[in-house]
Amino acid sequence: MKKSLIPVALASLVFACAATAHAQDAAAPVTTELPPPALRLSEQTRIRSAVIGLVGYARGSYTEPDTLIAQQLLEGMRSKFDVTRTVWPDGRQVIASVSGGGHGEERAAMLIDADGRVQAVGLVNGHCRAGAKSDDPKVCNPLPQTVLSVFQHAGASQADAAPLVAWSKQLPSYLAAMAESDDPAAWRPRRRSRASNTSPASRTCRAGASRSCRRASPRRCIRCWCRRPR
Repeated sequence: MKKSLIPVALASLVFACAATAHAQDAAAPVTTELPPPALRLSEQTRIRSAVIGLVGYARGSYTEPDTLIAQQLLEGMRSKFDVTRTVWPDGRQVIASVSGGGHGEERAAMLIDADGRVQAVGLVNGHCRAGAKSDDPKVCNPLPQTVLSVFQHAGASQADAAPLVAWSKQLPSYLAAMAESDDPAAWRPRRRSRASNTSPASRTCRAGASRSCRRASPRRCIRCWCRRPR
């Protein structure tokens, strides 16, 4: 089996605070959000090599119809502002991110063993397929009909990918906040006016709900949502 080690730059993020994570709870995985890396996960040479070494140049329809699977996996971890690390008690880790074009509806994660080798890659996707006509947009299953597709080395047990299954059930921060929203319409992006300093979120929440706003990344517009009181 070909060794695919995570890059040194990522390793410094992956293994930092590992002792602290184990001290917090020796029986449960611990997830933390990592600072934006200098290079996106999808741009790091060794990660790209590990993904290609796992799936080769096969094609499939997951986030894009009839496209290289490796390309879809890498695109699923393209965002550098949504990188998370989950440390498991046995030393395995899940490094994940979301696609560059969404908010986590499509996302990918790598399962890395204690020696830094990529054991499997998971992709949350909508089984996208081509439109009825050549110029029609792709058709994908919407939330919550998305699925997890796992890619492992030949001969690996499905049970070995359990950390990826657990990861897929955790919503990214944006989708998690949306799930708690009392006013889904407030999720529509509203760009700040160039001519004024007024808030992009002019809509008011329902009685008893509080408003929260955040910028998903430096290049994305500010988004707001309403939270139900607890």
